This record gives sequence, C-alpha cells and structure tokens, in this order.
Amino acid sequence: MTQQFLGILLSYLLGSIPTAFVLGRACRNIDLRQHGSGNLGATNAFRVLGPVIGTAVLLIDISKGTLAVILAHRFLDPGRPLATDLYACLCAITAVAGHNWTIFMRFKGGKGMATSLGVLIAFSLIVENFGIVMLLVMALWTLVFFASGIVSLASIVASIILPFLSIFFALPGTYCKYLLPRHFKYCLVIFNFTILLLN
Repeated sequence: MTQQFLGILLSYLLGSIPTAFVLGRACRNIDLRQHGSGNLGATNAFRVLGPVIGTAVLLIDISKGTLAVILAHRFLDPGRPLATDLYACLCAITAVAGHNWTIFMRFKGGKGMATSLGVLIAFSLIVENFGIVMLLVMALWTLVFFASGIVSLASIVASIILPFLSIFFALPGTYCKYLLPRHFKYCLVIFNFTILLLN
C-alpha cells in the first residue's frame, strides 16, 4: 500500500511540474501567468512564447501523463490485474490534476489536455485496441479544431466522445468476459469522465 501511495504522489508531483512557466522564465524571462490567457499550458505558450517553445511545452506536458501511467503499470505485480488497472487510472487522474492545480504555482496550472493526451498514449501501449480509440479521438479533435479554430471546443468534444469509443472498441465478445476485472473499460470510463470534469 505504501508503494501505491508513493506512486500516486509521484504522479501528482510529476504532473505538477509547471513546464510553461519554467520555459517561459528560462528562455524569455516571461511569467506566462501575466500574459495571454494567463494559463500555464501549451496553447498559451504557443501564443505568447512562439512555436518552438510552445512545441517544447506541449511535448513535455504530454510526456508527464505518459510517464505517470507507464510507471504505475510497472510498479505493481502483474498477477494483480484489477489493482493494476485501478492504480494506473488513479495515477493518470492525479497526473492531470497536478498539471491543472500545481502545488508549485499556488494550485494554478493548465487545462490538462496535453497531459491527458500523454495518458491516452500510455493506455494505447498497455490496453488492447485502445490505440484505435486514441487515433479516432485525435482525428476528431483535429477535425473540430480546423472547423472551429477553437482549441477548447475541440478538446471538449473529444473528451465527450472518448468514453463511448473506449467502451465500443474494448468490448469483449461475450457478456461473461465483459464482467472480468482484467479489462480496463470501467477504469477508462471513470478516467475519461473525470478528465472532462477537471477541464
């Protein structure tokens, strides 16, 4: 139990790293909280700091979510699948929460979408069929973004569709298999709706 608690705490601290603030200060001597939307996320970093630094912020924020889930997945005994599934989802949620409410910036961070994408990338590596879900969600996000030009709208639409795609593509062949705790779908639904609420 202590190991799991430390893993969840580590996930929160990992998510809490204020990438946009650190790179803004280091590269341009700019406090991103005082510019643009005041948000410490990749979108505001692109607007204020430019595409190079914005891309760096985006990639690092994505990696925070990916690392949180991968580390959680490796921490526990693979012979305890239900615990591993729940633990990975808890680490995913706390990583995104850390990004949104970072302890290092008086609990003011980003919107969590880049870190959420990192979580989905990690899930696609460890959950069967989830790679298809992630690609469809990314395609939908891109379509909505180019149609509207609004990042937040694209993110909200993708967040709403994600749980339903997760259930559809992860659905086993029989109802009996559907009840087995090995499958990630219940955890994914909880995670997906939680991320929607966090944003």
